[in-house]
Amino acid sequence: MDPTALIPHRPPFLFVDRLCAYDAAHAEAELDVRAALPLAADGTLSAFLAAEALAQTAAAHAGALARDAADTAGAAPPGAHRGAFVRLEAFEAPGTARAGDTLRLVVTLDRAFGALRRYRGEAWVGEALVARGTFTFATAP
Repeated sequence: MDPTALIPHRPPFLFVDRLCAYDAAHAEAELDVRAALPLAADGTLSAFLAAEALAQTAAAHAGALARDAADTAGAAPPGAHRGAFVRLEAFEAPGTARAGDTLRLVVTLDRAFGALRRYRGEAWVGEALVARGTFTFATAP
């Protein structure tokens, strides 16, 4: 699924190429790592960009759920989901992703309270963990 229908990010700062699957509590997306990505020094993905890609995956998850709720209610589909990245906790980046790799982004909704959403996320290249952390974002009304 094209994430641009779900989040406001656009190239060159769109770090999710495909939303592959989602349900009420999880989402999985992919990013094709390219040397031309911002903050990809010498074709290596930065830890910061991995964290942002996970946050965008969570935002796409929230956007997909909002779209599904509108469809169920017979309402007009919402526009791109808007929110703000609020907090990053316990983030680590034990691996690397390089140009030519496909980064698999997996997020799990941990808690929701009003407009706040807390997710746990992991980024993988094949069987190798590239990054993981817990992050919170606020959704716009």
